[in-house]
Amino acid sequence: MTFAIHKRQAEGDPQEVLCNEHQCPHQATVAELKRKLDLQQKKTRKLGQQVESVLDSKLHHLAPDQVLSVTNSDARGNRRSNKTVQKALQVRLACGSRGYDFLKDGVIPLPSERNLQRRIEEVKSEPGVSMDGGFLKVLIFSVIEKCEAGGCHVDVAISDMGPSYKALWKQCGISAKRSREPVVSCRRPCAADTDRQLFFLADEPHVLKSIRGHLVRQQSIFLPDDIVSKYSLPTNENIKELAKKDAKHDRKLPPHLKPSHLELNHYDNMDVSSAVAVLNHSVGAAMRVLVCLGQLEERAITLAWFVEQVFKWFSLLTPRYIGTAMSHFKPQAHQEAVTFLEEFASMFARVTIRKGSPVQACANWCPDHHDECPEDSAPSFERVHV
Repeated sequence: MTFAIHKRQAEGDPQEVLCNEHQCPHQATVAELKRKLDLQQKKTRKLGQQVESVLDSKLHHLAPDQVLSVTNSDARGNRRSNKTVQKALQVRLACGSRGYDFLKDGVIPLPSERNLQRRIEEVKSEPGVSMDGGFLKVLIFSVIEKCEAGGCHVDVAISDMGPSYKALWKQCGISAKRSREPVVSCRRPCAADTDRQLFFLADEPHVLKSIRGHLVRQQSIFLPDDIVSKYSLPTNENIKELAKKDAKHDRKLPPHLKPSHLELNHYDNMDVSSAVAVLNHSVGAAMRVLVCLGQLEERAITLAWFVEQVFKWFSLLTPRYIGTAMSHFKPQAHQEAVTFLEEFASMFARVTIRKGSPVQACANWCPDHHDECPEDSAPSFERVHV
């Protein structure tokens, strides 16, 4: 390769200078620049492949509008799809405002809360979120009548203690107060000329939260004398002592128990998970360990036993797996569970909590009505909750 370079002399006449590829002084610079260009092109191709790999692996579960919001820094004009809005609403209700902001800012490309408000502010809502107690009574009683007509036997209505169900209880004359004798049943709608009663019970999480509240507020709970003698129990001790000892030595014997579970505010009173963390078998086991180590007095065994009994009761009535559910397919386990529940109900009815607690109102009612629900009508289960 030969280059012709015209170099102007002092007199102004050009002089041709030949530059071949072996003698040109710029050839080394050109080669170095070509090498750097080739390296940068390789890096660019590699980064492009990495970006495509990340997009394929991380964004495959996102909707097209979410992918667009990730790849485009300007979100204006990007209307969220109904599927994305529905998913965002589910996350917002599950995680709360702070949790939603955390996920939106650093994890998932979600629309803003104001965007969600604009999308749902014109959605028509049917009645049902806040129902009138009288309407709910008519609805529940009509369902019971249809169940009875179909051969089912409805003995009890179990509900949470939300405002609508409190209104239903009031409509049916149900009350549980310390000032007077509790009323836990009313005449069932299809009793005809018999005196069959329909019982109303609070659900298991509400009872568990109520027991947790008594313990955390350091209210004395006195067990019946025969229970104390049967299980050789000493006197009572508070769970806060366990939490203090466990935090001091950083053992985490009860893995789910946190100090915040023992300092309740208005919203913590409604939290089921914190109640399960306090009234948990691991708490009872941890107290027994500290008693053996000499860090808790022997009287803490009483509270450990009570916590374990409450947790077992809650686990039997709220099974999360088929294997732990009560069924006649496992006769021995079923009979052991029934025996335990009968003993627990008898014990809890005779427990003294201050001057009496509304949570004990239905403890004397035994749900085992063999005369009203023959065994041949329910071969696998004794009761059916409607």
